[in-house]
Amino acid sequence: MVRRLLTIGAVSGVALLIVELGVLGLAVWKLGVAVTLGLTVVKWVCGGLLARHEGMRGWRRFRDTLDAGQPPGREVTAAVVGLGAALLVLVAGFVSAVVGAVLLIPPVRRGVAALVERSIVPRLAPAVVGDVFGPRRVRFRRGDRVSTDKNTPPAATPVTGPPAALDGDVLEGEVLPPPHR
Repeated sequence: MVRRLLTIGAVSGVALLIVELGVLGLAVWKLGVAVTLGLTVVKWVCGGLLARHEGMRGWRRFRDTLDAGQPPGREVTAAVVGLGAALLVLVAGFVSAVVGAVLLIPPVRRGVAALVERSIVPRLAPAVVGDVFGPRRVRFRRGDRVSTDKNTPPAATPVTGPPAALDGDVLEGEVLPPPHR
């Protein structure tokens, strides 16, 4: 699995490098070296200002959320996406700068932040998720009644835990992501 992800990342990185160099060559050919260099410097300056702004904004929202006693997960996710977008404008080429600028559009940022959160949450321990992202909503349905009587045949799936905790109705369910603002 890790080897596959590394291979995909390497191939994608090489493809992106080829596209970026091609666009840079096209810009030099069509606009000239001086204009392309000027655009690159403007892009760097804008990226630096954006990175500073997004970093400060993310830190401020993080602190405000903590001061309000709320879980900071969403603000951190949105700040990471915004900072990543600003860094794309700052560091990478023209194509990546356009992608970074699009990521700074609020609806796009919220969508990408929701995607990032949905990909991260399943990899975290439930206690960490609750602390970072707040309580989870749970969808459930009532299951069969569980009996701790020794004469009852065992259920299809083994039930573990103290018998007193299992006597009664069983709720089967799944944890749902919170609704996004």
